[in-house]
Amino acid sequence: MTNTPTTKQLNMLPSGHVGMISLIITEVFFFASLIVVYLAYIGKSISGPLPEEVLGLGLVGVNTVALLLSSATVVVALRALRKNKQTQFLTWLLITVLLGTWFLVG
Repeated sequence: MTNTPTTKQLNMLPSGHVGMISLIITEVFFFASLIVVYLAYIGKSISGPLPEEVLGLGLVGVNTVALLLSSATVVVALRALRKNKQTQFLTWLLITVLLGTWFLVG
């Protein structure tokens, strides 16, 4: 007798993939709901500040740059770690943490 996997075993996704797919789907719904609520309430306030007064494009632009750069630096840090370059890894990881802090405090 051969030991072949059943059809059910072949169609199963690894639990890590299911978890990541679930995370991405929930994040999409979360941010989509925030955008819908923002669009529903924009301009409805008579006395409140305008969106331009609360979030200027300068602050948004700086935070976006910090977030994108931190994504790039973590990739560079992981590549250095895979090559066993500990000093480079720690340097890029520190830069990533600083950019992430800049984004959060910004």
